[in-house]
Amino acid sequence: MSKNTVGLLNINGFFDAVILQLDKMIEEGFLKQTNRDMLIVGTSVEDLMQKMEAYEAPKMSHVINKVVS
Repeated sequence: MSKNTVGLLNINGFFDAVILQLDKMIEEGFLKQTNRDMLIVGTSVEDLMQKMEAYEAPKMSHVINKVVS
């Protein structure tokens, strides 16, 4: 399991509104899909654990620390 992920246990749809808000943020350009994909959502403990075990973190690129004028 990667350290770059967060698991959300969405029992009985409790976090459905949060998930919809994140999807809206992607649509509006406030959140990147790659960042959203780091949130693993499961509807049971078993489901969530299986998804987290199978998760592969995205490749990290080097960031150039430069101010462009």
